[in-house]
Amino acid sequence: MTKKLFNKIIKNKTITFRGLDIGVDLAEVEKIEGSDFKKKIGSLSNYKYFYEVGEMEDLTIYYGFNPKDEKVDYIKLILETYPKFYWSEAGGTDILDFITLVESGDLEKYLILFDSVLEKIIIHFTNLLGDAKIETKDEVFSQSHHKFKRYIWISNDYYLTVTTYIDDKTKFDSATKRLQIELRKHN
Repeated sequence: MTKKLFNKIIKNKTITFRGLDIGVDLAEVEKIEGSDFKKKIGSLSNYKYFYEVGEMEDLTIYYGFNPKDEKVDYIKLILETYPKFYWSEAGGTDILDFITLVESGDLEKYLILFDSVLEKIIIHFTNLLGDAKIETKDEVFSQSHHKFKRYIWISNDYYLTVTTYIDDKTKFDSATKRLQIELRKHN
């Protein structure tokens, strides 16, 4: 399952991980990703694709573009998993127990697939670009149980980040683990 999910995220074994380069026309995006997307025009114009992958994982991909020329200027991919589902599948029933697991940072055994995919992604980009600069501080997800980590690679042409953290801010009785990959041109 790890390899299958990894291949859903990394479609091209280069830094242009979806097989589309920054600067391509939106028509090229539709050829690769299909026509089942939501289009947003205005501030941060984008095509938004959504896929349910894995047992309880969601994959959202944004292809940002300038409406004047309709060329891709960034790619943002978000993978979210719901550890509460896996906790319930393992027999968890008391919501206070789950909240305690979140706040104590002890969700790892419910995130094995996600963490395995994350590790493969980091290895993939490290093999391509060398060691990343790593940040562990964030303004919003600043508690130790959020396990915030951002990997940053800057090449001659690209700025690539891989960010991961536990999001317990959205819903009181739940949490998601989020992976975000963002690719932009480096000026």
